[in-house]
Amino acid sequence: MKSRTLLLSALLAASLTCSLCIGAEAEAPVDARFEQVDQIFAGFDRPGSPGCAVGIIQDGEFVYTNGYGMANLEHNIPMGTQSVNYIASTSKQFTALSVLMASRQGHLSLDDDIRKYIPEIPEYDKPITVRHLLHHTSGIRDYIGLTGLAGTVEDGYLPAEYVIDLLARQPALDFTPGTGCSYSNSGYFLLGQLIKRSTGMTLREFAEKNIFGPLGMTHTFFFDDHSEIVPNRAQGHDMAGEGSFKKSQTSFDLVGSGGLVTTVEDLFLYDQNFYHNVLEDSSETLLAEFLKPGSLDNGNPALIHNSDMVYGYGQVTIDYKGHQLVHHSGGYIGFSAQYLRFPEQELSVIALCNLYGANAGKLAVSVADLFLPESEQAPAEAEQAAPTAPEFIDVSAQALEAWTGRYWGPDYPMGKLEVVLRDGGLWVPMPEEFGPDVELKPTSESQFVSTGGRTPGGRFAFSTDEGGMTRLVIAIPAFGQWSLVQMSDFVPTQKDFHAISGGYYSYELDSRSHIFVEGGQLQIRIGYSAPSQLIAVDKDTYVASGNSISLERDEEGSISGFTLNSMGFKNIGFKRQ
Repeated sequence: MKSRTLLLSALLAASLTCSLCIGAEAEAPVDARFEQVDQIFAGFDRPGSPGCAVGIIQDGEFVYTNGYGMANLEHNIPMGTQSVNYIASTSKQFTALSVLMASRQGHLSLDDDIRKYIPEIPEYDKPITVRHLLHHTSGIRDYIGLTGLAGTVEDGYLPAEYVIDLLARQPALDFTPGTGCSYSNSGYFLLGQLIKRSTGMTLREFAEKNIFGPLGMTHTFFFDDHSEIVPNRAQGHDMAGEGSFKKSQTSFDLVGSGGLVTTVEDLFLYDQNFYHNVLEDSSETLLAEFLKPGSLDNGNPALIHNSDMVYGYGQVTIDYKGHQLVHHSGGYIGFSAQYLRFPEQELSVIALCNLYGANAGKLAVSVADLFLPESEQAPAEAEQAAPTAPEFIDVSAQALEAWTGRYWGPDYPMGKLEVVLRDGGLWVPMPEEFGPDVELKPTSESQFVSTGGRTPGGRFAFSTDEGGMTRLVIAIPAFGQWSLVQMSDFVPTQKDFHAISGGYYSYELDSRSHIFVEGGQLQIRIGYSAPSQLIAVDKDTYVASGNSISLERDEEGSISGFTLNSMGFKNIGFKRQ
């Protein structure tokens, strides 16, 4: 099941040769970090478990590779570095590189209005350019969220024409193109369509001719036909309960926003091209452009959801422990992937897993920590740049009580959260699927740091404005920042529930929703999704499962419709039927 790397093989070969010599020294010790890598993936290294393949690249060669668990549970096939895995959104950099190469070949310009190639997209107040799509600065709503609302199966068969028609129905954008940065699978799906319409080749064909063929990546391609038989392909899995798994069955074959299948060994060839370019642009201006961080139209960096992550050409750039890190993760239809690259150290870590909940990103970062050197900053610079550990203070329970309550924000991924007083401190109870509860430790009477849960180190800042409204700003490092407000004490009556209940229709989604009362609770079902409980924020605002709805009323005050908001889209209109 496990495979040693070139470096490890060389060490073993050298030690074997020396053992035949008179007076030879003791065998060279195996790098202890390899055993630590094995420990990181130990949870997968057992019979009956989906698996992960890992590759660590340093100074132009694999220093360690290994496979853990199974690529296919039904047929007891082990995971390895030649197992073909679906890498979901990690594919985006290959879509971006294809578009950049197409522009170099004269098929398109990065500053073209995308309606030149896809006229079905509405004409908005400001044109959306190819460059906007590349850097997530277009404002286009995310099609994966939209299709879910429209009632389609999330990972089912979606013709490209259906998605284009869905996007063509959107009367507005989340923001004016070039003025914001919001992760959008729609943008990268459209980039794949741009390749097809501008070059006459599918994204799969273009990438094979211009990237994968020249690099010798013989097991890598955009998987645009779900019925195709792929040798050595790993089967995707989801959790089916504590310690048990189920296959992730899918007929999803859209590409651009994702869709690439590849191996650890093929990604090594791609990785090395950053240091020894063999692609068609011998002047290396291609890679120079490809490695540029994205920016807004005003020149400010393209920061995903107001985080410290700069997006550009399908790659995320951040500072990690004093080192530049370029990366992209992916997770979908039974798979989880991460490709980390530290260009200054010529160090890369690849983790490909065939379990959606594997969190390949966290695994890969844990591996990178073993091989990264200490920050190479000068001592004074390092001391200045290093984050200082927060100094916690004692705050009375009476002062903490002021910040308890329910909070919500239209862009907050979970829609709402609750802050409670427990054992003399503030806590944020978390749903089981989001991990353990989060404790908030005070650094002042209104500033707190999360010290538990899945996102330790998050900053929680409370304030009260002149109107008496309590607000909460949450900033999670390398993830995002959100503004929330405290929910009112408004308690809707059954009369309020029945006034809202009824059928609603959205032209933008070509989908219906139904609001109804069941068991004394207000519920909403959108499309064919499972119903979710609606919780009142105030008289005209409700939240449910990460979404928020704002009621609209006619001149008589009767409810005529609502708008739906979430992290991937804003102001989806529903009219009462």
